[in-house]
Amino acid sequence: MFVFNPHVCRNLPKVPPLDMENSTADTKETEIEGAKIGLCFDVLLVVLTFLSKPETLSMMLTCRDLHKEGIKQLLSLDIPLHEHNIALYGRFMLADPSFRLSYLRRLHIRVPKTEESILKMGNVLYDVLSHRPSLGINHLYIDDSERWLIMNPCFFDLFLAWRNLEHLVFEEATTQTCQFLQQIEADLITARIVFNSRNPRSRYIRHARHDIGSLLGKSNLRLQELRYDGALLRSSTDRFPALHTLELTMNEILDIKPLVLSFPHIRSLRLTTNRQVAIGHPSGLSDIRGPNTKFQAEHFRWIWMDRLSGDMGQIYALGLTSSVRLLDLENHVDEDNHAFVSELLRDTSPTRLRFVIRLHSFPVSILPVALRDASGLSHLYLTISLRGFVEGIDDTIRMLVEQLGLLPPITHLVIHWQKIQFSDEDMVTNASDLSRINFATLGQQIMEALSSLRFIGIEGTGCTSFYCLKDEASEDHYRLQDLSEEGGLQVIAAEDMRWN
Repeated sequence: MFVFNPHVCRNLPKVPPLDMENSTADTKETEIEGAKIGLCFDVLLVVLTFLSKPETLSMMLTCRDLHKEGIKQLLSLDIPLHEHNIALYGRFMLADPSFRLSYLRRLHIRVPKTEESILKMGNVLYDVLSHRPSLGINHLYIDDSERWLIMNPCFFDLFLAWRNLEHLVFEEATTQTCQFLQQIEADLITARIVFNSRNPRSRYIRHARHDIGSLLGKSNLRLQELRYDGALLRSSTDRFPALHTLELTMNEILDIKPLVLSFPHIRSLRLTTNRQVAIGHPSGLSDIRGPNTKFQAEHFRWIWMDRLSGDMGQIYALGLTSSVRLLDLENHVDEDNHAFVSELLRDTSPTRLRFVIRLHSFPVSILPVALRDASGLSHLYLTISLRGFVEGIDDTIRMLVEQLGLLPPITHLVIHWQKIQFSDEDMVTNASDLSRINFATLGQQIMEALSSLRFIGIEGTGCTSFYCLKDEASEDHYRLQDLSEEGGLQVIAAEDMRWN
């Protein structure tokens, strides 16, 4: 671990250029020594980029040059501004506004709760930023954009003038924020817009005057990652040709047409709905799915995706039949809705699958049935959710091993036991069902039952994980190599088996 010692850089002299041809022997030695010091200073500038904020402040106290370089480094950091530090920030920036504003790269605003505090904070910040209208700020984050723009309307045009913006995050967005997003012309690369997250069932979301089809149309050419929370999408007015990652959480989107027309080159898609209803059986969504699949067949569809995740009923209803490398189903799969898993495996042919089962409502005997169409599956991340104290856990584990042995020939398996609710007995005895499971024994039993496995990981809430790798000497002989937790997590990361 690097430990900064401020004494190594105190009083570094100014170093003249090294002139070897016109220097005497004595001056050559002096100039060479000066060049070494200059090199030391250059190294310190590189080190400065890796320091924490306290370490940067310590280095800034050593000499004038490093103080200046330290200011540049601090101004590139993400420092949240709020009502308690805005006055100090204003004095700091206005001490040398021309120099300091030229190196400001990030603006992170935490909007106060009271209107008076919002106005005071806005006045100080506008006084600072108006000294240099053409700023180099490329990150803008406001945690309550609607109240900020309404209470401080002068920032509306100020933000629009920032053409260097590349990363934008607005939370608690409604009408005023949508008007801003319709007009912004910066070359954004990433954007995340949250519509009224403090009341996600709000009337605004259900009856929005601005659906996302009209937003960011003037900043669409370079945009690569886009995330909306609480969105409607009824139209496809603009195309986003460079967009490869799209997340639409808490949305009400059941029409595929505006999605594929607006975002033709998607490689990663996440969809979750705010409809709090049971999704039932796939046949109940055929009236929605039919027109969606027909449109894609006749006009356009995504051919291949790196990742598809979210609500399995919504994915099915949209008729998404692209080939997928990684399919992440966020619903709890149970006895009533497991048919969706089979349908989506048939639709998308993933090589990697993650899904969650509730042990109290998902008989493990139907696991092979749910995965019967996973012919190309090689990696499985299975989360088993336990609710309270489960009777007969030993019999359940025995059945689980038997059913895993009937799966398609997968090579990598991770089972995560998730304890979501503890019983009275757990609280009294400080134990849970998980403490009764021998992860090492379970992992070895599964390895024997499913001969195609090359790697297995067994994880659990509050438990020590077990990871094992099969080391094959020949087709008939192999040995199991236990891995440390670090080694197991490295395999999981390398195989792209854990994602959020």
